[in-house]
Amino acid sequence: TMEWLPTQDAPQYVAVVPGIYRAGLPVLEANWADRLPVEALDIARALAPRFEEITLRTAQGPNTVTHGDTRLDNIFFARDGSGRVAFIDFQLSLRARGVADIAYMISNSVPHEIARQHWRALLQRWLDGLARHGVRYDADEALHHYREAVLYYLSGAMSLVGTFDAGNDRGAAMTEAYVTRSLNHVVDCGAGQVL
Repeated sequence: TMEWLPTQDAPQYVAVVPGIYRAGLPVLEANWADRLPVEALDIARALAPRFEEITLRTAQGPNTVTHGDTRLDNIFFARDGSGRVAFIDFQLSLRARGVADIAYMISNSVPHEIARQHWRALLQRWLDGLARHGVRYDADEALHHYREAVLYYLSGAMSLVGTFDAGNDRGAAMTEAYVTRSLNHVVDCGAGQVL
């Protein structure tokens, strides 16, 4: 009901995000191919002409308020054992599928080997948490939506390789982790199946 929050198919996103994706793809191919699986590059290429389609599909709901940038840099955990969690940096919040925040966090904040082994269990844990609070989300539908979100958020990787100035060693390490984790996760979670 928060109609003031944009959706992923808002005109400003449809006008800009696909272009960011396509501008980064040649840079990814030229400078990152030796660090990525061939299948990931194939999926990235196949997505390029269909990016608007994925954008529109991810906006179809079910929608809730999403953070939009669920990197671990933006999440704080209480040290007192209470389980409290705090999020910062809400500038990219949207009305979108909640699973998008889960896909974003796992695909770029979880080290590749851990994500590969545990992404399905983490997704299921989130679904179980929803169910405990009375929210029903079909597991097959959630998986499909998760894979679409993983593809959509490759736009962040393309932004980093295409236009981002890392500036220092920490920025370069963040870029390396984000790009390699995201592209590996596309393969590991079978995101190409939803193209």
